[in-house]
This record gives sequence, structure tokens and C-alpha cells, in this order.
Amino acid sequence: MSTLIQFIKLVVKDGLSIRKISHLIHYIFLRLTSIPLNLVESLIYSRKISKHRIIHPPIFILGHWRTGTSFLHQLLVQDKRFGYLNYYQVIFFGSFLWTERFLKPIFQFVAVTLKLKVPFFNNAPFDWDLPCEEDTALLNKSGNNSSYLAYLFPKHAKYWFNRNMLMADFSEEQINNWSRCYLHLLKKISYKNRGRQLLLKTPPNLARVPLLIKLFPNAKFIFIDRHPKEVFRSHLKLWQSNIDHFSLQSVAEHELRDLILGTYDKMMAKFEKDKEIIQSSHFMEIIYDGLTEHPVQIINTIYSELKLLDFEQLREVFESYVESNSSYKPFTYNSQLHLESNEKIILKYYAKKFNYKKKRKLNLKIEPKI
Repeated sequence: MSTLIQFIKLVVKDGLSIRKISHLIHYIFLRLTSIPLNLVESLIYSRKISKHRIIHPPIFILGHWRTGTSFLHQLLVQDKRFGYLNYYQVIFFGSFLWTERFLKPIFQFVAVTLKLKVPFFNNAPFDWDLPCEEDTALLNKSGNNSSYLAYLFPKHAKYWFNRNMLMADFSEEQINNWSRCYLHLLKKISYKNRGRQLLLKTPPNLARVPLLIKLFPNAKFIFIDRHPKEVFRSHLKLWQSNIDHFSLQSVAEHELRDLILGTYDKMMAKFEKDKEIIQSSHFMEIIYDGLTEHPVQIINTIYSELKLLDFEQLREVFESYVESNSSYKPFTYNSQLHLESNEKIILKYYAKKFNYKKKRKLNLKIEPKI
């Protein structure tokens, strides 16, 4: 009930566009129906989660939105030694420990029967087992700790990104509170996955590297990059899709363009500085083009560089997954989207500032031959 009250307070504070009332009704209904389910889980599992310890340091996939993080995540979780957060667990975060076993098959049947699609993946078939993001879970778990409040309230997106992603002006107490909330989330995922090493992906973590290392000193990181121009175009399409399907406010396109450019610069600049504190043996950089053109080779490289075991035993698993998804089309956007002259200059500057060409050359050198 407390999260519902917090959510309503946020709506009152940040505002609601009249055309988005149906979205608000959906969110309130979901939270109301979740209250008794969440209460049962809390009574049964709260002490068990509190006592649970994460033994294996997680592997974090880092990257700005639309750089291929989701595709990489879906590839790597074919290795069943990894635990991860799925769509069901995100949407029913307060009750999945006891409801997933009997409710997920029902919802999966409905998704297949109704041929539901995922709007963010070029309308690919919806699957409740698809890997999902921690910030989406935080959105459903707690009142105001998720960066994705920016997607619910796009008129105040800069505030929510600064607060929960860049953590600008956060006090030590606020950082500790956020860390406790995030750690509880990961402990719950780890418990559900029976202690398996967690493979995690949420783009806001690109700006949280020091905090992640503080929580998990031996964590490993895979960073994936893409040319800023392609990121800009695809992220604009993602924002528009989010506003159509989920947001509680409408916002003009020129505001989105400015937001995307500014957020990209802040995230990438922070990461370029922060990545220096990552142990070299715990860090791997790849690029989007290499992953999409040679996915199995790139996975081979990741296993080699990060000293993950048994790639050859899993080669057929990865090859089979790639083959079965060969007809899948990446998230499309208008490649002819008009870019203002200032946007072209800024995006070209970002490509140089963040060494995209150098990363591309490095990636081609490390790509192994099969």
C-alpha cells in the first residue's frame, strides 16, 4: 500500500496529461491487485531474503540505451549457469517468489494466444522469460529509486536521471539508502536463481560504476558501444514508443532530442572517467556492429577475456540460439530521420570525444576467428 501511496503522490507532484489517464488507471490497478500477493510473499520470504548472501560477484552489461545491451543479455543468458531477472519478475516484483510457478504459465499462454508483441524489440513475440532490467524492477519495487521515473514523467526526465542515475548532489545517506534498495533487489533475484552468478543489464548502470564496485569489488563488466548517430536515432524512437505505451505525460519531440543529447553526453563522460577504476582483467569492451555481425565470435572473445569457463562446451548452444533468431529484425527506426545541423555537429563531436573509431579498431583486432 505504501508504494501505491508514493506513486499517487508522484503523479500529483509531477502531473498527468489528460490523454494518459488510461495509463494511470492501468498502473493503479496493477498496484492494487498486487497488494495481497506482496503481503503473502513478505510474510513467507522476508527473513530468508534478508539472510541470503550473494556469493558470486555479478557480471554487469553496460551501455547506453540502443547500443545492443538487450541482444547481448539475451545471448549470454543462454548459458544456464547465469541467473537473471525476467519480465514476470519485474512486473510482479513483490510476489514473484511464490506466484511465478503458477501464474507465469497462464500469462505465457495468454501472450502466445493473443500474439502479444514487445514494442521495444521491433514487435518481437512477447516472452515472460525474456531478461529484463533492474531499473524497471525498481520502478515497481519502490517509490522513487528508479531512473525510469523519467519515462513515466518525461517532462521531469532530467530530474529523475540526475537523481537516480547520475546521483547528482546525493548525500552519503541517500547513496546508502539507494544501495540498500538495489542490493535487496539483487539478493532477491539471487535467491530465486539459487545463488547462480547474476548477469545483469540496465543502461543507467553505465553511470553507477563506482557504486557497483563498492557493492561488488570483484564484479566483471562488459561495455558495448555504438556510433552516437545511430544511438540518437534509435533512442528517439524508443522514447516515442515509451510515451505512446507507458508515459503519464506528453512531451514535444524537440524536448526529447535535447534530452537525449544531454543525457548521452553526461552518461558517457562519467563512464569514460569511471572505467579507469575497473580492474583490466574484469573489463571488456565491444561494439554493436561486431556483435550483430559476428555474435558467436564476440561471445567467444568475452569468455576468453573475462576468463569465463566452458565456451567450447556451449558453442552449439549459442550457435543454435543465433540460428533460431536469424529472422529477427533489430529495433527499427527511420534511418532518414532529419538531423538538425547542430545535432550533426554534436553527434560527430561525441564520436570523437568518446573515441568511437578507436574502440571499433580495437574490437576488430580482438575478434577471434572460428
